Amino acid sequence: MSWKCDFCPQRIFTTKTSYTNHIKQCLKSVDSSEELSLEVMMINSLESENLLNNENNFESIHENSNEDEGEGENEDEDNNSYNAEVEEESLTSDISHSSVSFFENMELSNSEPENYSFNNYASDYNNICEEAEPIEFPNNAYADLMALVTNYNLSNEATNAVIRFFNEHFNLPLSPLPKNAKKGRELMEKMRIPTLTSKKHKILTHNNIDYYLFYHPVLNCIKNILSISDISQNFTLRFENFKWKNTDASLPHGSSLLSIILYSDATTTDTLGKSSLHPIYISIGNISTKRRTKSDAKQLLGYLPILKAKDKSEKKSKDFKKLVRLTFHNSMKFLLDPLFAEKGINLEVDNKTFWFFPRISTIICNWPEAATFSLVYKSTNSNFPCHFCLISKTLLADTDLSDVTFRNNENMQEYFYNNAGQDVSLENIPNYFWSIPSINVYSATVPDRMHHLDLGLFHYQIEFTQALLQKQDSSLVNKIDNRLSKIPRFQKFQMFTNGLQSISRMTAKEYRILMKVMVFVVDNLYKENENNVENFVENKKLSEVYAKWNKMYMMSRSEIFTESDLENFRLKRQDIINVINKKQKKKKPTKLLNFSSKLFETRLTEANIYCCEKMNDPNINDNMIKGFNRFLECFDEFLDNILEVKNIKECDIIIYDTAILENGSIIRAKNKFHDKPWFSNVAISMDSNESSDYQSDEGLCYGKILLMAKIEIEEKPPLNLALVQWYDFKFEKNSYLYNCPLLKLVELYNLIPIETIDNIVHIIPCFDEDNEYFVNKYISYSVYF
Repeated sequence: MSWKCDFCPQRIFTTKTSYTNHIKQCLKSVDSSEELSLEVMMINSLESENLLNNENNFESIHENSNEDEGEGENEDEDNNSYNAEVEEESLTSDISHSSVSFFENMELSNSEPENYSFNNYASDYNNICEEAEPIEFPNNAYADLMALVTNYNLSNEATNAVIRFFNEHFNLPLSPLPKNAKKGRELMEKMRIPTLTSKKHKILTHNNIDYYLFYHPVLNCIKNILSISDISQNFTLRFENFKWKNTDASLPHGSSLLSIILYSDATTTDTLGKSSLHPIYISIGNISTKRRTKSDAKQLLGYLPILKAKDKSEKKSKDFKKLVRLTFHNSMKFLLDPLFAEKGINLEVDNKTFWFFPRISTIICNWPEAATFSLVYKSTNSNFPCHFCLISKTLLADTDLSDVTFRNNENMQEYFYNNAGQDVSLENIPNYFWSIPSINVYSATVPDRMHHLDLGLFHYQIEFTQALLQKQDSSLVNKIDNRLSKIPRFQKFQMFTNGLQSISRMTAKEYRILMKVMVFVVDNLYKENENNVENFVENKKLSEVYAKWNKMYMMSRSEIFTESDLENFRLKRQDIINVINKKQKKKKPTKLLNFSSKLFETRLTEANIYCCEKMNDPNINDNMIKGFNRFLECFDEFLDNILEVKNIKECDIIIYDTAILENGSIIRAKNKFHDKPWFSNVAISMDSNESSDYQSDEGLCYGKILLMAKIEIEEKPPLNLALVQWYDFKFEKNSYLYNCPLLKLVELYNLIPIETIDNIVHIIPCFDEDNEYFVNKYISYSVYF
């Protein structure tokens, strides 16, 4: 990996550190009116390290891994696929970073930081440098494709399928389309569109360091969102919500309310946590909930400056903390003031011009940032730590409170201007949001729901469980750690080999992974109240807590809560179409991209002796021994019953330990993968004519892969086969627990075409039970969260 400087193309750096240091020097030397593609460079450098956590980035990473799959897979590629994380993140993490270029807009006097106030800053949006000509698409077909990708939020996989379809059926000597989705997105990232151009504004100088606000003009952000056709065509101009309906009615006749939503989430941008950014994003509340969660419905508004203290003493000082908060509110004023013109703003929606009055409806952030927006003390030990209400810290856990005083602009300003802010844990700084019409910043600022669940509540649920078990039987805590370490491997699943020892350092991503298995870890963990513990909690109730948590969490991730009857009708029609399609045509077979890591090879005439040798090989796992024991019997059955072929005298049998499917799934039958065996479990879609003969999970049956083989028969296409041992439901009745199938392994084996495999699944043994397994629906692809 190497990095090239956009300003000094001849300079190429082999390490990210040297590249970063060089860029810092370049930024200082570039003239204030010169456009800087800073964010583009950041994306280019960070993308290689999988650090930008947004949908498009993960898609491109996934695509990169697939581009080389045809050439075979080595252990490193296998491991990278295993560790890749493609989960959907919370609202603030699926935001797509537009390509931006920054330039210096204006400078302020180097007065003392303590004297800075909101009035020191004047918007200078009229003083904008002339923009460069936009880069154009190579042709209309290219442009139309990328318009479809953007308007319908197509994934890279879907876009690549469209490109393949076009190229296959039009047989042009030179395709007008990009090579793949990634190339198309890269071209769009490089385009310089006037409304996407961002700017650089100096906020202050502290300790001889200039601090800048990198930003998009807020009106440009809004225009960019409204330029998306399906958003503008389904834009709400009137609100039914009681609060906003009243606000709407208070506006001048003929105008409409524009609901503004802000997202804030400071984040580190390198693996060592040394570099930080504080991005602010913007969206519009007039867009439906489901549509607003898509990445293109949000725009990067700006990066706020993050001040650095010269030493630990300054960092802890009241003056520095005050300066940090003041800088934050000064930056927000600079960003948002253009919204609140006295006579409103005119915007084009669906080719019509409307008169709007913008109002901030919601600010989504984590708890420390909520304290910054509302300017209450950040310490959890303060007398009134809640930014929403005036409840003493000693009463926060009291669920029977009937008389609660809520914070609002009026009562907080009264405390502030009477120099009594400390009585309600209020910072001695004027809050910019007091000056904005129709917003109570204390009620409008809400925690990021998923962040609150991931890093907040679930963390305490785990700690509560540990304390509960410690009280009932201290050995149970170690038993949980032991069970976690034994959870079977699964693609893109992080192992907890050390149990819960590092819970204090877990990330939100790690907590989400933990959620998917904890219900199985605590299941059947203990029996009776052997120690006569007071207030004993039954194991069944503890397990139900985790099952209900997962159900609640998945509901929270759902996007369909407030859609109209028309939308529900559309979904119903789609269901009907899906049913008809299933009846009219068979499921498209899964395509095997390639085998890799050949293990053994033999001829059919020598296979009996060969299999006997392998069954006695001490270096082969029991699952593979079982596979060799059953292989020839199952092969004969496959030839007779499936191929209806008799008397094959000779063929080549090649055993592989890894196969990669078209959908990216990696199937393994390996004796050792990082010193442990890995035999994948898979779901197989049963033929509709046979589904009534078996007890299935909505048409799916489950099996464990024991061997994978390519059979090469002369003058016939090769056969790609997997030897599976089947699972069956453990019980005829009550065959589900925690909404997951409860299975057992049965002595039934078959060779099946790999193309019949629907996908890999995560199957977890029921601890302390013999031959009893859960299908982990919380991590399986069908119900992934």
